Amino acid sequence: MRGKKAFTLVELLVVIAIIGILIALLLPAVQQAREAARRMSCSNNLKQMGLAMHNYASTFSEQLPGCGAGDSDFSPLARMLPYCEQTNVSNLIDFKIPVRNEFGPELWEAAGTPISMYLCPSDPEPVMGTREATGYESEATDQFGSENVPVAGANYFMNKGSGVGGKSETHLSSGPSNGMASFGDEFRLRDVTDGLSNTIVFSESRRRSNHGVVPSTPTAQDNIARASGNSPSAWAEAFENGTSSIDDPAFLSSVSDWSYGRMVSWMRARDVSGVVFPPRFTPNFKAGPDLYVRSGIAYGARSYHTGGVNAGLCDGSVRFVSDSIDREVWWALLTRNGGEVIGEY
Repeated sequence: MRGKKAFTLVELLVVIAIIGILIALLLPAVQQAREAARRMSCSNNLKQMGLAMHNYASTFSEQLPGCGAGDSDFSPLARMLPYCEQTNVSNLIDFKIPVRNEFGPELWEAAGTPISMYLCPSDPEPVMGTREATGYESEATDQFGSENVPVAGANYFMNKGSGVGGKSETHLSSGPSNGMASFGDEFRLRDVTDGLSNTIVFSESRRRSNHGVVPSTPTAQDNIARASGNSPSAWAEAFENGTSSIDDPAFLSSVSDWSYGRMVSWMRARDVSGVVFPPRFTPNFKAGPDLYVRSGIAYGARSYHTGGVNAGLCDGSVRFVSDSIDREVWWALLTRNGGEVIGEY
């Protein structure tokens, strides 16, 4: 009687090896397909935000949610909630409560509610941060009382401007700037003279729910540049031009913190952990971390997408902006009435 044929050990090992090679070849393609889907979802979020902004502007005579005077510091994302099918969350917020110097218990439920439309699916960072995550130990009691309050972050910010110029351009608490979120400056969409299709209103950045203090003894960190003095414009210029190293004592004495706590709270506007700032650095700028001193900041648009960031324009369209974009073109896209001529990018 003849025995049944079976695989030899060698044949079995060969089959396993072939399967392993096929999996190794297919896995990058699967990952790329998943990232493409996530990037498309991110782009759709910005598209919905653009529509919500236009609905808001139609209701308020073309005024935008990031403009106007007053003590309240609710972010544009908070103000747009009723216009993007988030009325239930909006109903939890009493917009008459000033939040520049306090963030009382009556706002905790809303602040701790994640909004899926404000989150990029490519960002692996925790959605929830806490009181300590804002980087405001000295003001924590004023803002949150003695509680360890959970707050929900976001990945999208409103463009305050290019960050190039005087104090009002680089300080969150200062007045009119050249972007689309200009506190104390009640301009309308019709005042965007550079053209709605040539001006960024929203873009994305990475959430960072932790924060860190500049060490008293500097260490090598990607050969990043330094700047002396307290001017955010001066830091940014030195970082962009790579003029010197982080070992300079003047740099350490002028910079109070790395801004690891950005995008911690979707409810806050003029705050280093909030969602309104001038993204002066070009997309995914690699020279070093974003920085702040008090309310002065030097930030950039950042993402986990390969090669660039998504940006929502004032006309409601969304563009993918490459990391390699020229700095002057990037700055031109951030101003609403700079008079620049913008070509292809």
